[in-house]
Amino acid sequence: MNSIQYSGTGFDGYNYSCRPGGPWSRFKLTSYFRVLDYEKGASQEVAKWTQYDKVCGAGFQPIMGSLTDMASLNGDFAWSYGGQGPDNPPAEGSPTPGAVEGLKFEMALTPYGWVKAALAANANPTTETTTIEGQQMTVVSFLWNGKRKVSGYVDARNLLARIEYWNNNDMLGDVDLVTNYSGYKDFAGVKVPMKIVRMECSGKDFPVKFSAGEGLPGCQPRLDLTVADVQINMPTHIDVPESIRQAGQAGAEGRGLQTQKLADGVWVIMAGGTQSMAVEFHDYSVVIEASGNEARSLAVIGETKRLIPNKPVKYVVNTHHHLDHSGGLRTFVADGSTIITHEMNKPFYEQIFQYPHTIKPDKLALNPKPAVFLTVKDTYVLSDGSRSMQFDRQQGQEHDDGLLLVYLPKEKILFPSDGFMLNHFHPGVRTTVGMGQNLLDNIQRLKMDVQQVVPVHTFPGVYAVSFADAKKRILERNGDGN
Repeated sequence: MNSIQYSGTGFDGYNYSCRPGGPWSRFKLTSYFRVLDYEKGASQEVAKWTQYDKVCGAGFQPIMGSLTDMASLNGDFAWSYGGQGPDNPPAEGSPTPGAVEGLKFEMALTPYGWVKAALAANANPTTETTTIEGQQMTVVSFLWNGKRKVSGYVDARNLLARIEYWNNNDMLGDVDLVTNYSGYKDFAGVKVPMKIVRMECSGKDFPVKFSAGEGLPGCQPRLDLTVADVQINMPTHIDVPESIRQAGQAGAEGRGLQTQKLADGVWVIMAGGTQSMAVEFHDYSVVIEASGNEARSLAVIGETKRLIPNKPVKYVVNTHHHLDHSGGLRTFVADGSTIITHEMNKPFYEQIFQYPHTIKPDKLALNPKPAVFLTVKDTYVLSDGSRSMQFDRQQGQEHDDGLLLVYLPKEKILFPSDGFMLNHFHPGVRTTVGMGQNLLDNIQRLKMDVQQVVPVHTFPGVYAVSFADAKKRILERNGDGN
């Protein structure tokens, strides 16, 4: 068996919740298509998301219409389309060279790719027996590509019931990724699972039970797919678009560190595709938002100390707990910064900062220290007598219960976190309904005199927009029903 195509429906779990430690956001998969060509080393996954029954929770919720997400691989080229807007994504998408290894690894996490990877010359598989929920399993483990340990659980019928591996999450530490396969049917002599359930588990004992999922502490569902159609050894056509090939050869991803001064003592730092702000106070500096991971935070800390020399980064502002805004917090804690965040986040961070980081130890794991917090309930002002920074909870939105707006009243600069995401304002986008109008309502409620808006999520090279421009985009969106 050289290739397989399958499609189905279900739901997709998204690693964001309305409150810290709560259930992840979900999206209905109204259509899901995946093709895997093991002979060519190529794959493509296309998923169409619509609103799930629970509105509160991050990601792109609430949705009007649908999102289409595509991830493609061919050899050493990867490209994606991140899917607000049209049902049929453009074939070329955007280059994602950093995703190549992960997509190759994903192919080994399917029943057929797992067998092929286990038979590779350098895999050196080992076997043992175990019993899970009364079922006797043969566990076959090997190192994929000499790096990652993968374990497959084979049942008494010689069918692969589970694949399990460990991975690093910069915030959650060692996480267990579990995929359960069941309901096998025969297609042209090949056994294919008709039910695929993937979970991510952290901060608990392993392995998890086969019945694990909702309600099991530490585990959240990432994918629940019911397969409807399967084709074996059909021709595949996952060709590398010329634009992707040229971008890959040039080695350009456009996500390097860039800095823009907005006012005296105020800078925007673009790194890793998202923005932070560095603000100078009398005898210290403040960084707003620790997005991403340790590498990004180290770069932002280094740039802040270059821009504001001889002053420690005393505070790091965390606007909300979602991982794309908090993934680099541990690095700031290791550097001695105090975390400013909403009060609901403190117990959550204190808990997960204790999770083990053995797969990829970070600076905090190598030199542990307790995190120090300055918490905000509804409003708080940080001031040194000449400069002030105001924090206000964005009320009435359904993205995150503890979402903070950060405002510099003297400079009239607003850092709205996910209240205004510039990269969602382009033709065809139908997402984050109500977030923009809610932001305008909160600005009016708080009587803020805003002149510049600094979005975390933006287009490359666009560090800030005028409030008039931001308001115009929001009102235009409201006017056409979006």
